[in-house]
Amino acid sequence: MNAPDKPILRIDKLTVDFLSEGDPVRAVDDVSFDVCPGETLVILGESGSGKSVSTGTVMGLIDCPPGDIVSGSLVFDGTDLSRLDDEGRRELNGRRIAMIFQDPLAYLNPVYTVGRQIAEVFESHGEGEGGAVRDKVVRLLERVGIPEADERIDYYPHQFSGGQRQRVMIAMAIALKPDILIADEPTTALDVSVQAQILELLRDLQRETGMALIMITHDLEVAAAMADRIIVMHGGKVVESGKAEDVFTNPSHAYTRRLMSAVPHADAPKAPRNAAQGEVLLQVAHLSKHYKLGSGPFSPKREFRAVDDVSFTL
Repeated sequence: MNAPDKPILRIDKLTVDFLSEGDPVRAVDDVSFDVCPGETLVILGESGSGKSVSTGTVMGLIDCPPGDIVSGSLVFDGTDLSRLDDEGRRELNGRRIAMIFQDPLAYLNPVYTVGRQIAEVFESHGEGEGGAVRDKVVRLLERVGIPEADERIDYYPHQFSGGQRQRVMIAMAIALKPDILIADEPTTALDVSVQAQILELLRDLQRETGMALIMITHDLEVAAAMADRIIVMHGGKVVESGKAEDVFTNPSHAYTRRLMSAVPHADAPKAPRNAAQGEVLLQVAHLSKHYKLGSGPFSPKREFRAVDDVSFTL
C-alpha cells in the first residue's frame, strides 16, 4: 500500500527500564521507528525482544513504576505523548489510537456482555447512548463477521470461540475509526483458516479508513502477508529495518538471517518415529459435543453442535 511521506507517529531513541530487586532490566534500548497513514509496519522478533513494550508506551500501558521511560520521545500527529495528562490520554486512546491484544479473553470482562463492553467505547467518548449506540454495536459486530449480531450482542465472552472473541476485540478497537491500530500478536492462538480471515479483515478495514497499522508478531508468514515495512527487534534493540521485500530477500543482520532460516520447509526431513508402526495411542469414536445457547433466562434456547459424530485414530 502506498503511504504518505509524513509519519503520523514517530518514536525516537526510546529507552525503557523495569525496576527489579537488583539492577534495572532494560526492556527497550534506543529504539526508533515511525509509521505513516495507510501503512502497515510489522515489528518482528522473538518473545522478550521488546516488541510489546515499545508499542505499549504509545498508549500509556506501561505501569510506572516498575516501568521507567528513561529517555526518548513519542510524537503522535504533533503531540508529545509523554507529556499528556490522564485526561489527554483518555481523549486520545480509543478515539485516535487503538490496540488489539493477543489474548482477548484476558481483556474482555467476563461479567458484562460483549455489546455492553463495545458500547462503552462510544459512551466514554460522548458518541451517543441507548438505542442509537446499540444499533452501532450491531453494525460493528456484523462488519467483523459475527453471525446473528443482533442476538449475539447480548452474549458473554465465554459464549464465543477464540476467533470470534478476537473479532469482538477488533470491533472495539475500530469503533471510533482510529488513525493508528496496534495489533499485538492478533492471530497467535488462532487456527490458520481463522488467522487468514482476521488478517484479511484488517486489510479491508485499513483500505476503508486509511488507518496506519502496527502489527507485532514473531510469525514470519504473517509478516510477509501484511508488511509494507519491517523492523526486527532483538534484545530490546532494533537490529534491522527496511521494506518488507528487502528484509525477506536480503537480510543484513545475522539475527534476521537466523529467523529466516528457521522457517520450516515442506521438503525438510522428518524426525524418526519412535512408536511402533500401527500402534494405537488414541482412538476417538463417534464423538459429539453440543451446547445449549441462550442469552438469558427468558430467551429462546438453541443447540449449537460444536462436534458432531467425529471419529479418528492416532
